[in-house]
Amino acid sequence: MVGAVKRRDRLALIFCIVAVGLSVFIIGGAERWGQALVGLSGAGALLTVLLSRRRFDGKPILLIALFTAIGWTAFQCIPLPDGLVSSLSPTLDAIRDDGLKLVGATAPSTLSMDLSASLRVLAMLLALSSIAYVALWLAGSEKGRYALISSVAGIAIIAGVVSAAHKLFDAHSLYGLYTPHQSSTPIMGPLLNPNHLGCLMAVGAILSTALTFYRKQTSVRRALWAVGACTCLAVTMATLSRGAAIGLAIGVFVLLASLFLQKAAQTRGSHSRRERFLSTTLPIGVIVVCSLALSIYVGAGGVVQQLENTSFREVSSPNSKFAAWRSSTELVEESPWVGVGRGAFEAVFPRVHPGSGFTIFSHPENEPVEWVVEWGVPATLVLFAMIGWMLFVCFRRWRDGPLAAGAMGALAAVAFQSNFDFGIELLGIAAPIIVVAATLSYVPVVEMSARRLPSSRLFRGIHVAAVLAGVVLLLSPVTTTLEEDHLAVYAAPSMDRVIAAIGRHPMDYFGYAILAEQRVHENATDAVNVLNHALRLHPSHSGLHLIAARLLARVGRLPQAGAEYSTALRHTWNQHQIIEELIKVLPAQGVPDALPLSLEVEPTVRILVDSNRADLAMAWLQQVVTYAPRIDAAQTLYSLASKQRDLGAAEHSARVWCRLARSSQCELALARVLDQESKPADVVSTLGDVGHWQGLQRDQVEAWLMVCDAHLKLDQLDEARKCLERLETSGLNVSQTNIEARRLKLQHVSTNPTMSKP
Repeated sequence: MVGAVKRRDRLALIFCIVAVGLSVFIIGGAERWGQALVGLSGAGALLTVLLSRRRFDGKPILLIALFTAIGWTAFQCIPLPDGLVSSLSPTLDAIRDDGLKLVGATAPSTLSMDLSASLRVLAMLLALSSIAYVALWLAGSEKGRYALISSVAGIAIIAGVVSAAHKLFDAHSLYGLYTPHQSSTPIMGPLLNPNHLGCLMAVGAILSTALTFYRKQTSVRRALWAVGACTCLAVTMATLSRGAAIGLAIGVFVLLASLFLQKAAQTRGSHSRRERFLSTTLPIGVIVVCSLALSIYVGAGGVVQQLENTSFREVSSPNSKFAAWRSSTELVEESPWVGVGRGAFEAVFPRVHPGSGFTIFSHPENEPVEWVVEWGVPATLVLFAMIGWMLFVCFRRWRDGPLAAGAMGALAAVAFQSNFDFGIELLGIAAPIIVVAATLSYVPVVEMSARRLPSSRLFRGIHVAAVLAGVVLLLSPVTTTLEEDHLAVYAAPSMDRVIAAIGRHPMDYFGYAILAEQRVHENATDAVNVLNHALRLHPSHSGLHLIAARLLARVGRLPQAGAEYSTALRHTWNQHQIIEELIKVLPAQGVPDALPLSLEVEPTVRILVDSNRADLAMAWLQQVVTYAPRIDAAQTLYSLASKQRDLGAAEHSARVWCRLARSSQCELALARVLDQESKPADVVSTLGDVGHWQGLQRDQVEAWLMVCDAHLKLDQLDEARKCLERLETSGLNVSQTNIEARRLKLQHVSTNPTMSKP
């Protein structure tokens, strides 16, 4: 019997390790087929304990929390009466119904506003529950906890080695097989996002460091764990992830503090224990500390630079994650009780976030915010209470040696980064951290009575069936992602395909946008209604506003078309094509009004000038310096106006320039214009502080000569003479020819006063 138990536990451990390994190495479990493989492995792990006569002797809070999340997510996916859904989420339900009726599509009346996404998350939660069940089963013994912790650490180390190999060979595709859609990253790894990879590496570094202090293994193995910790640390720094770096520091602090408290709580050791410490633990500790210090010294420079570059401007940027958090509150206000549906954030968020025209947010990159938005306030509070209960259980095991210390450090690191990222939304982070949490929140496993055996096996059988059902869901079209539907519709935008995509994601703008474009091209009567609904779902989408502008221009409503062009320009990075189009469509007097004042000056002016419309560039710049003054706009307008000999515009721009940031450059620019306008008194007033100027000597000489000439023009001969004397004694490198020419002019004016008169 004992041998059978050991074989069963060994097989369960293998399946659990395979599930965690697949979640990491198959692109972090980001693809549906990868998630299905993880679910199959989890189901296999559950099958190994299906017929076991043992049970949990207590309430495993980790499983209770997961089953609560599964239950509420499943409830969000159940079709309910329309009246009930409308009363719980009136705004979102009305928008969904309006869109479906408009295009003739159908979708179940569920609390989730994106049933496909919620079913996918439900399947992932079921897969995680299977991993959690088996991990808790194995964590009842110290050997089991060691096997689980060392497995997670080993997987992280292998992932670190794989990432380092990709970096060494400057690989641009994962394993040479998968090329990611996103732009280049600091380091390519199994988890494509550098923040997610950094989080996994931080966990690996913390757990490996803890294992070096675990004495119930050979010294060679402990030394190998030390090398693994350094590998994970180096890769963490190479990702340039600020959240991972800070999370790692927090996790290491928790680890070391726990080890210190454990040591302090122990009684004084025996002489043999001191000898073991001096002969084994101390040397390994020195190696670990020196290796960690070297790794930090070599790799931390980029992270430090990233932290230094973090500024309040980033926090206040409308395209940052902090702005996304603020916009998320509108979704909470619209559906506080039941949420928008687990996983539905990506579909519903563009409607409430102005920055969605520039940045796509699949998650708010803050776990508490995402839970409140997607699950609603009551469910989130219940889950937080359970997490608090679990943390209490975990904290009570702080005395349980280095394994517990490492697990607490890893949980602390992930908990911190989860406030600024969405790593645990991926199986590549969630599966390993579930295993780590199980080593702290476990309950004993004991033999059960014959009376309880049938019900226990029935529950496990239902659990296995649910996990396998989740696998089937992941492999079916029902859980097609937004990205998959977008790519399919874009490649072949047939009516059936678009309607099917809308049925799966009724709150997503993309299907309606494709239909609107087709209906506008066909001059269909409902084109405006479909376009307006697409704009309702994504008000800041530049392409939709561009379609609206073209439609309005076609029917002769040019002022309204200009307003739509202006909105399109405010919500796109690529403005060149739109500006060229509105130049052709709108009358000249309407172009400056259609150009937003917030556009970047240099590229906008370059586009207009390259189109041979410098006049429009000047007209727009005059609006900018008048209504939204900026130094770059004033300087550019001054340059253009000077070339065009528009002295009035040049003077105005120079005065704005000086008002915003007075300097010798702006004063000299203004003086040049005033001199051309024959305003010598204003020249003297503007350059009155020339004697205190610093900078280029040629500018100072030019300014002095302009002041001297202005005094001559004003018949202020004494002042002109003093000006020339001060210039000569200023030490500036001034041409004596210029001085003599003005002396001769001064002499002629003195002998013939009418010389200075116009």
